[in-house]
Amino acid sequence: MPSHSSPAAPNSPSRVKSIALSSKSVLKDPLFRELSYVSGDIILLLAEQGRRLVGVNPQISKSLGYSRKALRTSGVLRMFADPDAARRFFSGLWTESPVASEKIACVHKSGRTIPALIRGHTLPESGNQLALVEIRLAQEESGPSGQHSVISRLLRLPAVPPAASPDLKRHVESWLHRVCSAARLPVAHFHVLAEDASSLPLLTHAWHVAPRKEFEVIRRDPNRLNFGDELHTRVAADRAPHMIPDLRSAPQFQTPETRGLNLKSAFAVPVIVGNEVGAVSVFFSTDPLIQDSLLVDAICLLARELGHAIQFRALSLKLTRLQDEERRRLASELHDTVAQTISVLLLDLEAVQQESAVFNSAAVAALDRAVSLGRQSLQEIRSLSYLLHPPVIDALGLLPSLRVFIQGFSRRSGMRIVSELPNSLPRMPRDWELAVFRVVQEGLINVQRHSRSASAEVHMTVSSGIVTLRVVNEAEAPSVPSLESGGLPFEKAGVGISGMRERLHAFGGEVNLFSRGEKIILEAVIPLSKAQRSAQLPLKF
Repeated sequence: MPSHSSPAAPNSPSRVKSIALSSKSVLKDPLFRELSYVSGDIILLLAEQGRRLVGVNPQISKSLGYSRKALRTSGVLRMFADPDAARRFFSGLWTESPVASEKIACVHKSGRTIPALIRGHTLPESGNQLALVEIRLAQEESGPSGQHSVISRLLRLPAVPPAASPDLKRHVESWLHRVCSAARLPVAHFHVLAEDASSLPLLTHAWHVAPRKEFEVIRRDPNRLNFGDELHTRVAADRAPHMIPDLRSAPQFQTPETRGLNLKSAFAVPVIVGNEVGAVSVFFSTDPLIQDSLLVDAICLLARELGHAIQFRALSLKLTRLQDEERRRLASELHDTVAQTISVLLLDLEAVQQESAVFNSAAVAALDRAVSLGRQSLQEIRSLSYLLHPPVIDALGLLPSLRVFIQGFSRRSGMRIVSELPNSLPRMPRDWELAVFRVVQEGLINVQRHSRSASAEVHMTVSSGIVTLRVVNEAEAPSVPSLESGGLPFEKAGVGISGMRERLHAFGGEVNLFSRGEKIILEAVIPLSKAQRSAQLPLKF
């Protein structure tokens, strides 16, 4: 394609003339004409940061029903379901990145919305005054086969919200399964980079292996397909996908077990968490690697969505820790300042009360009420301070804190609580102990608020490094599903249950709420072995 000099000042007559000349040159270029008429994608040629449509191939009318004249008249943004997102994308080609891709749905002339992958870049041949944009539509199942149908399936994958799977490893494995199923890839490996593992606590690897006999060796020993740190470091440094077109040349495939897998190629994509590459996903194929940039872009966009979900989880955990720190600060302020002030006030009032003989009956009654209110306020502030953060947990640990809390809760609520706790438990990280304490606290508060039961039970057992905690109460007509039915679904859980799950998942724990007969049971299962490791990981973004 012919070259042109750099553009003149914005909106100047010479710049407009330069764009017109470069537009005609590009449109007449044989390579561009061949791409426009042979490609099954929609090809747009844009100018003025996407505000002006210079050219479009005939595929636009076949795929979306618009004529070139209609788009030139009403603007190219009308063909997108989110015009603002399309406008930002087009503008970004000139201001942010010379090559970019994004998922932006298109709108057919009939009004039907079609998922699409859009990829664009400025043309150096035009002095970067023009941008070439390719649009790959998600075809229907009855549409063209081959790479188009693969990308169509990838584009139609719904975004999984961060809360859909409460366990991070399950979320990643689900993502690998969805991508591999849509792209028909048999094996995928998710590797967490050590320096960024703080954003993905308790997760270092995840695998998806197709349930086929020839891949049984991978299921038994997935590390046979581990490419080591070299590939992951390269992908993280470049923040871009890398291709492995011929696996037979890789040293890992020089063993009899791996030669028989019939895997021919692979490609690795970065999973960006926040501003850093937190993990690398490697996808293996039994077919030769097809150099289709849109296919790789589609999987990279899905990896970007996964990175957003992981970042959401890391942020949620960080907010929980900040909330605990704020509770601890408020509890300390209430106990050390407000409670002490009221205590001194009570001492003064009681001293005055001793001289009540000199007061009339009305003054004595007012003084008695003031002393009573002061004692009540002091008790309420101490209780609130304890509920915000139990001071005993820092000094003596989890079990003494639970015993003090259960006794105090029973006294304040009038509820009869039967507790069965271990005689001893090793000191665990503060966050772990506080997370378990909050389960008991939230469980008993829920019983008081939502149940008519006059009694409750708290049971804790430790076996084989697993702590099992149960809060049980009676219910005349339990509205919670039974354990056999899966218990309360995660998406239907209230704020309290969801908060417990978020806390415990940071330590590899699980929370479930289910019914058994006429009892409702809140059950938490937390491994002791993972608590120390998770608590030592700082959160980074």
